[in-house]
Amino acid sequence: SSLHLTESFVTPCRLFQLFLACCCIQESSVALNRFIAAIARTQVVANIIATAILVTVLVLGGFVISK
Repeated sequence: SSLHLTESFVTPCRLFQLFLACCCIQESSVALNRFIAAIARTQVVANIIATAILVTVLVLGGFVISK
């Protein structure tokens, strides 16, 4: 049987929270890309800095090293 919106766990408040989280992630990723572009003027330096930032975010975010 199909679940309706009122029968599921997805409420309008939860949808708004997820939408807000997606907007915040989008804005932070755009800001990070602009930061890398401002710091690194060449493609090689940009790739090195982007890799270092990606590894830092993954390690500190708990994807690589968990509690």
